[in-house]
Amino acid sequence: MPISNYGVLKGRIVECRQERDDFLPHYQIRIRAGGESYRASINVRSADRRRPDLLFCMDDDVRHPLMQRLAMLDDGFHPIAPGPDGLAVDYVRGGLVARGRMRSLPHDVPGADNDLNEKLDALVRHAIDDPDVEIFVFGRGGGRSASGTPCSASHPATGCTRST
Repeated sequence: MPISNYGVLKGRIVECRQERDDFLPHYQIRIRAGGESYRASINVRSADRRRPDLLFCMDDDVRHPLMQRLAMLDDGFHPIAPGPDGLAVDYVRGGLVARGRMRSLPHDVPGADNDLNEKLDALVRHAIDDPDVEIFVFGRGGGRSASGTPCSASHPATGCTRST
């Protein structure tokens, strides 16, 4: 079943916030693209109570024809029509990620660098600090948020970073 208003957002990460509760937590990212502010909410825990941990794989060297096409996009949200020749992505069936390389990872575990929030936070912090890093977020459009911010200096325990 197709996702309504499906597309890809290209931009630069400027803020982030972790959610560690057990009620459908997400990792929140604020993105600037084309002079607009967008919010991306990334699931870090499944709604399936029997199997709440999501599968995770990190690949520092993705080589796929889709990557060149994405790099040519302007900043902003781009609607994507379904079809085999479009930019729509299916990570496993599209050959971007081998299912066997993915591992189950909980969203919140005491200790350092051992849960999905911390893995995402390390990648996002690197992206915030490096002006050459662009982000491509696939999903349903309409997530642009003009009110509030997903993180603030008053909540330093959330792992939030701010770019100026």
